[in-house]
Amino acid sequence: MARKARRHSNTGIYHVMLRGINRQDLFHEESDYLFFLERLRLLAHPQNEKNEPASPLCDIYAYSLMTNHVSVILATKENELSDVVKPLAISYARYYNTKYSRCGYLFQDRFKSEPVDDFNYVVTLFRYIHQNPVKAGIVEAVEEYPWSSWHDYLSDKGRVNTITETSFMLEQIGMDDLCRLVSESVDDDCSSLEKVDTPSDLEVTEMLLEECHGMPIERISSLPKQDRDKILISVLQKGAGIRQLSKLSAVGFSIIRRLKNVSNSPSRDTQGMSKDCITYEGDTVDELTADFQGAVDDYLKLCAEKGVEPRKPYSGVLNVRLTPEIHSSAAMAASKAGITINAFIRNAVAKALGMTL
Repeated sequence: MARKARRHSNTGIYHVMLRGINRQDLFHEESDYLFFLERLRLLAHPQNEKNEPASPLCDIYAYSLMTNHVSVILATKENELSDVVKPLAISYARYYNTKYSRCGYLFQDRFKSEPVDDFNYVVTLFRYIHQNPVKAGIVEAVEEYPWSSWHDYLSDKGRVNTITETSFMLEQIGMDDLCRLVSESVDDDCSSLEKVDTPSDLEVTEMLLEECHGMPIERISSLPKQDRDKILISVLQKGAGIRQLSKLSAVGFSIIRRLKNVSNSPSRDTQGMSKDCITYEGDTVDELTADFQGAVDDYLKLCAEKGVEPRKPYSGVLNVRLTPEIHSSAAMAASKAGITINAFIRNAVAKALGMTL
């Protein structure tokens, strides 16, 4: 199946996205974010075998590490874009698979990219990338999110070997105007990369034929369970939908749904609990309700088979009662630190637990 050629940027600037396969989480712990950021930093500040500074592979103007995808605005030097991004993806996938005892693809197909030939579009993407955590409800303000490049722009002194080349933006837009632009909402569909591509039935059929190695697709349902599941999981990881794959393979919907939950699940998380993803589909409210109930039942059976406790979800919203004196002191301390009182309390709790936000 031929791939479309990447569009070339006349300016050398690209918007690049790496997305977890099946929208799987890419980051589970602080160390995961830090590992990726270090690899990202080495693109802009590589070193030779003697640990001496080498020629940069690219300039990075903005980035944001979300739970299941990464967005970056970068400008290539003399290298091809794939020579910059592909080693980054391979390095992190190898780290992730080793740490979480998994194998197979980590990212959804090859990385996505779009050329950015207009500075106005650079500004739009810059705002969008930094607003992602706010729109996702993770933080209340852009500056509260720790895993984006916005902190490089807020730092007066900058960091040693900072990832971001801030001068490109700041030489054309003053910091005050940049702060205002980042705080103003931008359309969700401003970038074409945010649109998730769903393979067609023909493409999924080709995936199945490739995995079957010449065997007719009709025989998949009669294969031994281990062989059947290996084929189906591989095609699921390439982006096939549950209902779509069930139709084309003649394998039961509930079976494929369970396989998707298994394929989405890392072998461990920070709390030692199951972190399976419950998925459900339907064209009507009744179908959605019935499928959701079935998905929960499958999830509970899966937890029982693995001998783990089902993961208890927390909303992240907590009402805390304080004395007026503590409330007043917390408000003043937050104001002095230039953050919201919610962020101040969140930081205090994280510090008490020995955690880093």
